[in-house]
Amino acid sequence: MTLLFLAMLSPFIWAFVNHIDKYAVEKYMHDRDPGALLIFTGLAAFVMGLVIWVFGLVSHLPASTFSLMIVGGVILVFSYLPYLYALKRDEASNVAPLYQLITPLAYVLALIFLGEHISGLQLFAGAMIFSGSVVLSFDFATVRIRTRTFFLMFVSSLMIAANVVIFKHFAVTTDFWTTAFYDLVGATIAGVILFFIPSYRHSFIGAIRQYRYQVVGVNMFAEIINIFARLINGFVSMSLPIAIVQFVNGLQPLFILVIGITLTKLAPRFGKEAIDRSALRRKFAAIILMVGGLALLSFFV
Repeated sequence: MTLLFLAMLSPFIWAFVNHIDKYAVEKYMHDRDPGALLIFTGLAAFVMGLVIWVFGLVSHLPASTFSLMIVGGVILVFSYLPYLYALKRDEASNVAPLYQLITPLAYVLALIFLGEHISGLQLFAGAMIFSGSVVLSFDFATVRIRTRTFFLMFVSSLMIAANVVIFKHFAVTTDFWTTAFYDLVGATIAGVILFFIPSYRHSFIGAIRQYRYQVVGVNMFAEIINIFARLINGFVSMSLPIAIVQFVNGLQPLFILVIGITLTKLAPRFGKEAIDRSALRRKFAAIILMVGGLALLSFFV
């Protein structure tokens, strides 16, 4: 039960980061390549990795082992590139909801490579959360799923699911902080690689020149708390099946909605959420389904 509620912290933080990212893209990157934001991901990973190293939490491992951990970190950062290409070709409302693919893909990968099984009741409860998440994410009246968009988001979601499985494998077989460190090293390397892509580098440098400390502060804050959410998610995954953790991560659209409504009411310049009566009826039904699934899941964890 305690682990389940600890797992809820990650999707809550990610929902918060989603709103920060949206604000950052609209304010600082409106005429630039948003992929430059991934360079901040690499910088934040470097800072957090350095902290872990300074505190002496990294164990000695053979290169054949930690190199695979590093690959996992590189995969995670590069997983956002298909997402950005999808956004270039399609509306955000058609793209972002397809991240729900992460849950079934992570479940399948964990089943194949880690041999993780969950009970029928756990699967049913998780399916309730997943179904509510899909309903909450998609506006079925306007959404159009294009083949190219679906393919790009499938690739992005598969890469994220692969990172989750790689992280758990090594966290369990070696130790958590060493795995986290080398995962962050991989993210740092990915950020350096992306810096050498001209469009990303020019957008990154241009944003800093124009907005200086504002753009650095906002994005570094978002990326560092994003890493904290990943660490919590990885820690919980060591004790719970990945499928259950991913089902709980499905609460993220609910938290996005709650934060969005709060911003709409209290600080609309930082974010707005559709709160008309018809939209709220559909969203309320989805919330009931998700809360019911979470309550049921809590009995079987």
